[in-house]
Amino acid sequence: MLTILNLFFMKKTTYLFAIFIAFYSFSFAQCPGTPEPGYTCIPDAAFEQALINFGYDSEGVLDGRILTADAEAANGTLGLANQGLTDLTGLEAFINLDGVDFSYNTALAALDVTANVNLIDVNLEGCASLSSLNVSGLTALENINVYGSVLTTVDLLTNTSLLVFNARFAALQTMDFSANASILDVNLRNNTLTFVDMRNGNNALTVLRADNNNGPGCILVNDETETNLVNWNPGGLSIYETEGECPTLSVEKENSTVFSIYPNPAKGYVNVSSNLEATTNLGVYDITGKLVLTNTISFGNNKLNIASLSSGIYLMRVSTSTKTITKKLIIK
Repeated sequence: MLTILNLFFMKKTTYLFAIFIAFYSFSFAQCPGTPEPGYTCIPDAAFEQALINFGYDSEGVLDGRILTADAEAANGTLGLANQGLTDLTGLEAFINLDGVDFSYNTALAALDVTANVNLIDVNLEGCASLSSLNVSGLTALENINVYGSVLTTVDLLTNTSLLVFNARFAALQTMDFSANASILDVNLRNNTLTFVDMRNGNNALTVLRADNNNGPGCILVNDETETNLVNWNPGGLSIYETEGECPTLSVEKENSTVFSIYPNPAKGYVNVSSNLEATTNLGVYDITGKLVLTNTISFGNNKLNIASLSSGIYLMRVSTSTKTITKKLIIK
């Protein structure tokens, strides 16, 4: 009799346990993928555990997801430094943050914060594997710190409020600050720079440090006679007003031979000249980073109709299998 009862209870326990596992697996299976309504997927267990530890995940269960309402309720700075983060998928739901601090997450390789439109501060100091950062469309962004990363460049053409950029001990090769008319402090020390465009009209107020870039290379400015330039430390880079004066073949010059647009400013249509043999994807983005026009271009001259676009500043981006080239387009 005891054997039969024991067997009965063992089967019942096993059955209930199986139901629990199936339910848990089903819940977890919603992420990654399409989460249940009201939830946002957090596939990186280290990211979710940090959210639990710091009180951002009210459910407190490591299940690959977070209540979207919890993410949207977060404001101020999300400070998750040195938490072993590798994947920040789910960060896009934290739409009310004005700062993120993911410093010293040394395995973090890429970060896209384009959905976090209210960001003012981005701190990625010590993220030694960081090779990709997308801050397009963040017009309120004032401070970026990528000290110690392996970024080779950062697209800042839409970050019109940027004040401070710190990329000391990174791997920068080129930087374009021509759209950052408010920038005051640029730290580019200890990189491998060959080209920096500082033609933003604010050279008189900007502090720039680029020592320990051995060159050769160039920094382009609005006016070589600007008195504040004597306070800059260009390292091994030479200061010029125009690209034609730069004796080295910068990446910017190389890109201009691959992809050029004219007239610029333009109205109604624009010519796009390409040296790429294959058909190439082309996108036009507004100042917020929104894709407003797509097309393809082929080798030689291409005529693009832009009559549907309003007057303003846009970014035209050509993507190949090996590189992405972005140029500023002004529509009258």
